[in-house]
This record gives sequence, structure tokens and C-alpha cells, in this order.
Amino acid sequence: MGELGWMLAEVRQSVDGLRRQFAVQSLELSRQLEQVRRHLAEVTREQLPGGDGVPADVPGGAVPPYPGLVSFQPEDASRFRGRETQIAQLLSRLAEQAVGGPPT
Repeated sequence: MGELGWMLAEVRQSVDGLRRQFAVQSLELSRQLEQVRRHLAEVTREQLPGGDGVPADVPGGAVPPYPGLVSFQPEDASRFRGRETQIAQLLSRLAEQAVGGPPT
């Protein structure tokens, strides 16, 4: 076994070098992926409708945020506001997955 010791040492050095290279590449790819996600979120956010949808003649707090047991309808869209950033992030992650990205 002593005769092959030098070979094992070289293999270990090579494997350690590959691990370091993969770690650096992984970090760089993670950074690039985060940049792409931010860009997709920005683009998606630009496509979402603007405004909060609350009628100007309704005083603050006058409209209850939950209609009780009644189901939500399209005209209740004004109740769903303030999550544009999260919606854009989710849509960008779904778009990412559609082209083979990581699971959402």
C-alpha cells in the first residue's frame, strides 16, 4: 500500500481542488440566479395593475376586509392589495421552473 500512497495523495489533492472549484462556481451561480430572480420580479411587478383599488369615497376602515362567509368575487379585487412584490416573486419563480429551474 505504501507504493500507492503518493497516488492517493494526488487523488485527494485533485478531489479537494475540484470541491473548491465547484464551491466557487456554485456561489457564483447562486448570485447570478438571485439577480435573475430580482429582474424577473421587477419585470413581473411592472406588469401587475397599479393602485390599491380602494374607492376614494370610502373612509378608512369602513369596508370590512373579510366578507364573512360570502365567497370572494372579481369585484372584491380591491381587498387583495399590498402583496404585489410577493406575487411578482412567485410568478418569476414559476416562470423559472417552467424552463427547468429548481422546485418552487
